[in-house]
Amino acid sequence: MKVMFMRSRNPGSAVVEAIAKTVLPKQGKNNEHIKFLKKRGLEYMAQHRSRFNNDLNFYAKEYMKINK
Repeated sequence: MKVMFMRSRNPGSAVVEAIAKTVLPKQGKNNEHIKFLKKRGLEYMAQHRSRFNNDLNFYAKEYMKINK
């Protein structure tokens, strides 16, 4: 998931669902396992995006302090 995030920056729910279908190809769209993987994937991407933005913010502030 991290690699996908770094390559696309903001994958949508359709992308996460496509990954879940790739992992479980014989399951239907409304299958419990597909829904679970989609939900967890979207949660993971949101958490990763938040951490990534917070880290960038921290390093940008540090850079600005150093280079005044």
